[in-house]
Amino acid sequence: LVDAGKLDTCPNCHARFEVPGVDALEREIQRQQQEKFERQQVSAINKAVDEERALKASESRSNAPNPGQSVFGGCLFLSVAVAAALFIVGFFVLISAFVKQTDPAQPPPRPPASAGSLLANSDGDSFYKAERDPPYLANDVSGHQTRSSAIAALAAQFDESPAWVEANMGLSNSLTEIHRNLVRAKVPTPPQLTRPGGEVDYSLIQTFKESWRNEGWRHKSAAAKAEVLALMIVIVRSDIKDPADQEATLNYIQRTIDSW
Repeated sequence: LVDAGKLDTCPNCHARFEVPGVDALEREIQRQQQEKFERQQVSAINKAVDEERALKASESRSNAPNPGQSVFGGCLFLSVAVAAALFIVGFFVLISAFVKQTDPAQPPPRPPASAGSLLANSDGDSFYKAERDPPYLANDVSGHQTRSSAIAALAAQFDESPAWVEANMGLSNSLTEIHRNLVRAKVPTPPQLTRPGGEVDYSLIQTFKESWRNEGWRHKSAAAKAEVLALMIVIVRSDIKDPADQEATLNYIQRTIDSW
């Protein structure tokens, strides 16, 4: 039986016989079982590692910001910014249109585009100063060597003839006063009967004065002051119905505006 490979242990003493075929088979079975056990261990370890990675990835996704919310928040912020920008642009366009509004038959004068200030480097507000180069100024960006060329520049600015400028500019050497006289001549009083002793609208005067001070118009160019004065004239004649009160208010503005 031992030789046939069917018996490897003595039935009496239980001594184990060396059976080559049987021992080799047992060793192969044990090796396979050991390999299977090791594979199971490795598989269990890999599975645990994968589960831990999946858990960490899930936690990272839960803590990450929601892309939809981010996109929605960005779109909302962009919409608010665009709306605010449009509101500001519309506001300034409306103000600009209101400033430029005067008698439809006689548009307000438009000073030339600013290319630097000659008044800033000259003797303040003088229309003519012999020591200055150039000696004549038509506005804050237009200097001239002769009086005739300065008058021609004022005529072009107010869209009138040089003779009209000479007749309406007055006798003052102040460029601001000259512009003020030309603005008043440009927007004449409607032909209505007036009564003497008109009343000054001090409420409107106070509004003008506060705006003048808050915006710092006193320190701006003569051309800018002329535009603001033209706007004041339009508002006075629009808000005050009585012609005598209009004239009284406009005269008060002309007498006191230099001290505002």
